[in-house]
Amino acid sequence: MKVGANCKIGDYCTIEADVEIGKNVTIRNYVMLKKGTKIGDDCYIGSYFRSGGNDIIGNRVVIKCKTTSSPGVRIGDGSFIGPHVLLLHKTHGGTSMPCEIKEDVYIGGGATILPNVTVNKCATVGAGAVVTKDVTEGNTVKGNPAK
Repeated sequence: MKVGANCKIGDYCTIEADVEIGKNVTIRNYVMLKKGTKIGDDCYIGSYFRSGGNDIIGNRVVIKCKTTSSPGVRIGDGSFIGPHVLLLHKTHGGTSMPCEIKEDVYIGGGATILPNVTVNKCATVGAGAVVTKDVTEGNTVKGNPAK
């Protein structure tokens, strides 16, 4: 485990091997960071967040409480992930196909991003949305399925 300067890690967190945490990061209570997860600088990780392992979380990312990430998920710089969000992946023929969140994305609470979906730069996903297709840059989607 590698931890940058001025980090605050809450109580009852589980941090596995090969996790890298940047500087000025706040990690709240009951967080599980699986093997290979990398967190950039100036991030906030809310209570009960669970990484899937080998996730890449950029700089200045806010992840609210009870969000779950699957293995290999990428979250771009400056993104906001609301509470109770599911970031999913699947394995197909031995190939992992995680979802990807680009830079400056806003995802509202309770949203689900399905495997192999990309939410492009400056997009917004409404609360409770189920995103089944890529979201183009700067667009807003909502609903189930998200449109």
